Amino acid sequence: LPVIVPLVIASIASGILIKKTRYIKPYSIFGGVCGSVGIGLLLLLDIDTSASAKIGLLIIPGIYCGICLQTCMISSQLHAPKEAGSTILTTSFINFSRSIGGTLGADLSQAIFNASYKNRITKALKSYPNGTLGGLNSHDASKLIASPGLIRNLDPEVKKVVLKAIMKSIRNVFIVTTTMAVVSFVVILFFSNKRLPKEEDVQQTKDDNGLAQSNDEKLQDNALSTTGESFELKAN
Repeated sequence: LPVIVPLVIASIASGILIKKTRYIKPYSIFGGVCGSVGIGLLLLLDIDTSASAKIGLLIIPGIYCGICLQTCMISSQLHAPKEAGSTILTTSFINFSRSIGGTLGADLSQAIFNASYKNRITKALKSYPNGTLGGLNSHDASKLIASPGLIRNLDPEVKKVVLKAIMKSIRNVFIVTTTMAVVSFVVILFFSNKRLPKEEDVQQTKDDNGLAQSNDEKLQDNALSTTGESFELKAN
């Protein structure tokens, strides 16, 4: 919820501002900055972080997602080829890319978290006699991430060790996502400075296209009538 609410608000607000100012790139850059800074700030999260701090740290990444959802799509549609159906194909490609990116990102993040947690909990337990703490060994500790509810039933000392390992593993995921956010910000810098066309220009283009289509239809009708007359003359 701390991410969804600012995401929706930022998405609506950026759409309104883009429509009024016709600028796209400035909002994209602002969104990229929010992403790099906001996701980087998530590294401050710890097992003792208060609920209010967690909510506050999640607001900036939500703004980043909301702004970039709008600006990336609008910029892509603006630069789509002018042939019929190009905008639909561009929109479909962007949505497909988002789906693929989200799937790969989720799988990669899960793999990083699992590997990091296994390594960290093993190292933490090695400092205790026989590699166990409160009857918990590294093999059993690795199963805890599949059943987080079991962590609540652990002894306070064991629970603290496990939560620290989990938090450090999550930080590794945040480091990777921060890097990707910085890369996306660099890509945003290469966005075109092209502005949205004015409404009157769009209407004029529609009128011109309608007039051109009407002229084409008249030419086709004249060609068909001429062809029909030539056939009649030949028949006579």
